[in-house]
Amino acid sequence: MKYSEYRDSSNRLTVAVNNIPSLAYRFVRWKLCREFELRKNSEYVKGLNEKFQVFVNSDGIVSIDWDTWSGFTVTALNSESEPLVKKTGEWLNKKYC
Repeated sequence: MKYSEYRDSSNRLTVAVNNIPSLAYRFVRWKLCREFELRKNSEYVKGLNEKFQVFVNSDGIVSIDWDTWSGFTVTALNSESEPLVKKTGEWLNKKYC
């Protein structure tokens, strides 16, 4: 599986694993939430080609997404959340790449 770290068009830090299938999104999201003590901060949204939900913990606020173009992604929703995204990226890279 391919892991990448980049800034999106809004300059938010994003980590991605592009080979996690759509059907695994909820399981991987659940594992991340358990590992990093993330709590829901929005409703779960599921579209034809995308899924996403926002989560928070004491270290920040992130969006955990899946879409057909990028695969599984975690995005920092503010600059203070970037260390959290880096930690989730390291965990994803270790577990799924």
